Amino acid sequence: MPLVTVCIPTYNGERYIEDALESLKLQTFNEFDVLISDDGSSDNTLNLVHKFFRSTNLEYKILTNDTTISNIAVNCNKLVENSSSKYIKFLFQDDVLEPQNLEKLVQTAQKDAKIGLIFSKRSLSLVDKNKSICLDIYNGCKDLHLNWTHIRDIQPGIDLLNDKKLFSSPIN
Repeated sequence: MPLVTVCIPTYNGERYIEDALESLKLQTFNEFDVLISDDGSSDNTLNLVHKFFRSTNLEYKILTNDTTISNIAVNCNKLVENSSSKYIKFLFQDDVLEPQNLEKLVQTAQKDAKIGLIFSKRSLSLVDKNKSICLDIYNGCKDLHLNWTHIRDIQPGIDLLNDKKLFSSPIN
């Protein structure tokens, strides 16, 4: 059984899914499998997913959902319910992982058995630099990790939940 399951919720993600999947091939940590849950995409998402996995040795499974009852939360919950690995890493269809992402997350998780959630700094790529709303979101979220009052490498979750900036903008 792999140590990590990379969980990818999808819905009409053909524009980005290939980049997300390609970032898995570059991982320096290889004890992972991939679980994809699709909410009934009507575009080329699933064809691209199948094509990608035919070109790799990565273990994967695709789940499909009844779109009349599904949404992103249902999709994510289905992924968690169907994972049997010790650790879960979400990779959204429009995201990419840095090559050492899984390695660093596992190293951190294994420092202390009490660790239940790990998050990290991220980089944002702005696809359409001409749309002001995109630019506003980009500027608000690019340094999201800096919006905590006091953040340490390892800390009790209650400290984050009690942070006076928890519900301050940007919320993510």
